Amino acid sequence: MLEILLQSIGYIVLAYLLFDVGTGFTKYILEISGAGKRERELAQRNRAKQVSELDNLPSSASPEQADFSANSVETSYPENKSGRYIGLLERLLIVAGLVWNNWEIILAVIALKTVARHKELDDKIDAEYFLIGSFASIVWAIGVAVLLVLYDRHFGFSVLPTTWLFGT
Repeated sequence: MLEILLQSIGYIVLAYLLFDVGTGFTKYILEISGAGKRERELAQRNRAKQVSELDNLPSSASPEQADFSANSVETSYPENKSGRYIGLLERLLIVAGLVWNNWEIILAVIALKTVARHKELDDKIDAEYFLIGSFASIVWAIGVAVLLVLYDRHFGFSVLPTTWLFGT
């Protein structure tokens, strides 16, 4: 029973590596590349512009309306976590595609991300941010997939196919 528990903990640690540490790794790569800093600065400039537009409300607006509008800027733009969830799902699908030797899954993930961001890729900063973040996430997923297959084969339950890593 203890052996099964320890083996299960190993898989949980690998899932943690894939998701939480993978997100941190991707953010780190974006930061050292400078793309993450530029993206944050762009978001801060957009927020500052919206606040300055609210400051220029007509004088006929009541103080309650001005206060409500200023507060709505802060609350209407909470931290966007959609990219984080996209990255989590992306890494999960890439690992699944690798482990089950299904390259179509990996190609579909990359194609969907590219199609979804097609308009944004016209801007050089957005394109750099997208490409660096995507490549970092993919590289991390490949590394964890290798660790997962090695762990499963040598320490785990030996339930995953290993043909893509070890051949036939």
